[in-house]
Amino acid sequence: MKKRRIEFIFIGIVIVSGILFLAYTAINDRNGADVSDALKAPVGGAPGEIQNSKNQSDAVRVIMTDNGFDPAIVTVKKGDSVFFENRSGEMMLVASDPHPQHDQYPGFAMKEGTTRGESYYFTFDSSGVWGYHNHLNPEKTGIIVVI
Repeated sequence: MKKRRIEFIFIGIVIVSGILFLAYTAINDRNGADVSDALKAPVGGAPGEIQNSKNQSDAVRVIMTDNGFDPAIVTVKKGDSVFFENRSGEMMLVASDPHPQHDQYPGFAMKEGTTRGESYYFTFDSSGVWGYHNHLNPEKTGIIVVI
């Protein structure tokens, strides 16, 4: 009986590890970025430090440039906000992955695009690893890690 329980626990650990590995690999393959970088040094902080935001002025900032989103990966706590600013020469329309459904994180999609100097603010209330992109140029992607 005890041996059987240990076998089930071992099989469960192997299955969960495999699922986590596949998810991690899929995100890295899609973005060419390493999600673990977000856990090492989130935007605006020292390694391991997570930015807190209680209002728009202290939200984590992501800038869309002509080269893409910078930083491409950020980490925030559940309930924190991310401020997306357009500093590119094109329209920005931030939306949850996948393109064009935008249903990975329901509600995380701008209603209309912004031009240079305009911005978008979103509060993340669900933990997870959330991919996003510029709907008007889906090759520009990023990841929000919410813990």
